[in-house]
Amino acid sequence: MSPQPEGVFQQFLADWSHADELDLLPANAFVGQLGAPSSNVGLPDCIYIVIGHVAPPLIVGDNPADIQRQVNKLHGKLPVKGLARLVLTRERAAELRDLMANMVAQFDAAHRQGVTHG
Repeated sequence: MSPQPEGVFQQFLADWSHADELDLLPANAFVGQLGAPSSNVGLPDCIYIVIGHVAPPLIVGDNPADIQRQVNKLHGKLPVKGLARLVLTRERAAELRDLMANMVAQFDAAHRQGVTHG
């Protein structure tokens, strides 16, 4: 087998066949942050994304005082369960943005047409 010439890259297809083994997780909380500036250019070197889930608090009670005590225990905060922390290059962030824009457009089109599955 002869070596490939310098600068020539082999292309491969991504094999997503094992993706269905992952758990499906509801996500409804997102945080994005630019990476630290690189020392040579002074510009952000990546984009950080944190994905999480916030569930509504379970507040039960027979009277307003019990309910208010439960609300007060929250101190105005709801915990976010972190699901994933991602680091993306600018190019990969744009790829994710385009993928999500495409999926949202398809979702909206399906709802406009009244398409249902199942």
